[in-house]
Amino acid sequence: MPVEHELGFALIGPVRAWRGGAELPLGTPQQRATLALLLLRNGTPMTMDEIADALWGETLPAQPSATIRTYFHRIRRLLATDERDRVIAADGGGYRIEVDRLAVDVGRFCEQVTLADLAVGRGRGRDAVEHLRTALSLHQGTPLAGLPGAFVQVERARLHRLRWAALESMCRLELEHGEQARIVDQLQAAVVCEPLREPLHELLILALYRCDRQAEAFLAFENARRVLREELGADPGPRLRRLHQRMLRSDPDLCAPDQVLAPAAHPAQLPADLPVFVGRETALAAARATLPTHGAAPGRTTVIVVGGMAGVGKTAFALHWAHEVTDRFPDGQLYVNLRGFEGAGVQVGPQETILGFLHALGVHPQRIPPTADAQSALYRSLLLDRRCLIVLDNARDSAQVLPLLPGRSRSLVLIASRATLDGLVASTGARTITLDLLDHHTARELLARRLGTERVDAEPDAINALIDHCARLPLALSIVSARITARPSTFSLADAVTQLFGTHHTLDAFAGRDYTPDIRAVLASSYALLSPGAARLFRLLAPHPGSETTASAAASAAAVPVHVAGTLLRELADAQLVTQTSPGRFSRHDLLRAYADERIAETEPRAERDEAFPVGHPLSTDGRPLRPARLRPPGRTPAPRPGTPRHTRGPGRRGRGHPLVRHRTHHDTAAAGANGRARPARPHMALRMGPAQLPRPARSLARTGRRPPTRSTLSS
Repeated sequence: MPVEHELGFALIGPVRAWRGGAELPLGTPQQRATLALLLLRNGTPMTMDEIADALWGETLPAQPSATIRTYFHRIRRLLATDERDRVIAADGGGYRIEVDRLAVDVGRFCEQVTLADLAVGRGRGRDAVEHLRTALSLHQGTPLAGLPGAFVQVERARLHRLRWAALESMCRLELEHGEQARIVDQLQAAVVCEPLREPLHELLILALYRCDRQAEAFLAFENARRVLREELGADPGPRLRRLHQRMLRSDPDLCAPDQVLAPAAHPAQLPADLPVFVGRETALAAARATLPTHGAAPGRTTVIVVGGMAGVGKTAFALHWAHEVTDRFPDGQLYVNLRGFEGAGVQVGPQETILGFLHALGVHPQRIPPTADAQSALYRSLLLDRRCLIVLDNARDSAQVLPLLPGRSRSLVLIASRATLDGLVASTGARTITLDLLDHHTARELLARRLGTERVDAEPDAINALIDHCARLPLALSIVSARITARPSTFSLADAVTQLFGTHHTLDAFAGRDYTPDIRAVLASSYALLSPGAARLFRLLAPHPGSETTASAAASAAAVPVHVAGTLLRELADAQLVTQTSPGRFSRHDLLRAYADERIAETEPRAERDEAFPVGHPLSTDGRPLRPARLRPPGRTPAPRPGTPRHTRGPGRRGRGHPLVRHRTHHDTAAAGANGRARPARPHMALRMGPAQLPRPARSLARTGRRPPTRSTLSS
């Protein structure tokens, strides 16, 4: 009896009743038959005459109404918990029973058959098989066993027909799925019980034939023909005869299908959630807002792209949120690392991913179609209307993930990528959640979780230095935390920071050992995908002393037109090697700067490096960069070039080319070089520029040619 119902009834077998798991004594066969009559009517009232006719037919007792009332009085006392509990109620001169339809095994049987029909209509054949198996398991013998009456005989025959129809439907689906071996024994037992039911003979013969038991299949046909002739004096029907002829011809279409739907597998492929996860409240709120608020799966396929620079924690965020919502997707969770930035020979292609998902969804290797298109179609069919969570990690571009999206589904697809995936967003309307560097407070909380709160609180200066060295990048903070915890506990955090980073800002502190992620390798994977022009600009921006740059400054550094520099900066932004902080302005954190230092030292000639313009260098107002040879002598102002926009010429409107605007735009950068917040500007480059052409904070540097003062000298 189902635990969710206080009262439970069984009619498919002996008539029985339970309350709270304890069986109730239902009395005589006539009294059991009276209860069964009402249960089979599903709450519809029965009159006294209908009940009497069903129980006794034409041989009525002396007082049938009084006898029926006695039966109902006894049944009501058995089923009711108190005087107010009216399980059986009088209704217009008759009676009806008020119980949940699913409290009766016949109701549950019909419910499972209906669910199977719906699953077949949605193309989920294996789910339909499971529903039908559940329905058939409710049969515990002859329906209404031991009860008398013509009405009982009619209902018993009806329930038998429902059973055999469900068995036939299930066996047809199993044959379509290539599972003929599972049903042979059931069908052999069924034809013994129902020897005159030709569909059962047909299914048995076909199952034997597909199990490579052709001789037994022919014998089964002969047995069916003999039984039908002996019992009915007729030959088998046209379907059976046609099947026999096809077996004689060895019709190849009789063989098991090559392509089948997968079992109702429920994969759980998500990697473990990160034990240390902090912050990201805004991003988590945005992700939660994409799903229904009542805790259900979405009504259609939902696609979310988690973006951000390398090492910012995209995978950790995606897995953390995926574990949070797994209960909304009971049909399974699929995960794949697409390795999009690990080289052409390592990347996982869409078809390789689909093949892996088909295995995870339960498709037998022999049942997987040979062609890529057929595999993709089967994958989409399996996910039809299913509630699955699919995590596609480390995607390189839209082409790698678009074939992996379900068709009509109620699934959530979560994609982590440092690329922008504009094509995917444009074609699917995917929601993008971009992760940024941690703020200082969250970075400190992450270190407290990894190093211990007491240790972090004891050395705030060392922690601040550590956060600065790691540029608030989660991966860098995690790597350095692991390095520190591996050292003896007698080391202070200040000693550990000094030992790891020394006096130079390099990436050696993050170099991978064992299988630890390597910051240098992570950044190199993005750098390797750049075009030659964008890679060169990335390198040439290394001497840039400030925190931000513009297309004009980048054009000066790379000796290219401003519009070309703008295009290259956008490519760097798409690769997450710079961040666009506002229209036309780009920044990058110190670890990216350190990696650019390494690349420029390895690839660029010294002369080329020396000619890269520091930000704050004057640019021509017509959009073409000035090289050092074209600098005007101090004090001379050249005439405007033909076609120069009017607002950049004179003392009128102060556009972006106006000296005061240019001074204000680059003031922070020049100050950064003068105050030692970044690599010192080259003195000889400042001397080659007229002091009047420099923003005020850099003029003393140009006049003296001395290295900029350090933080300590300024503070003193």
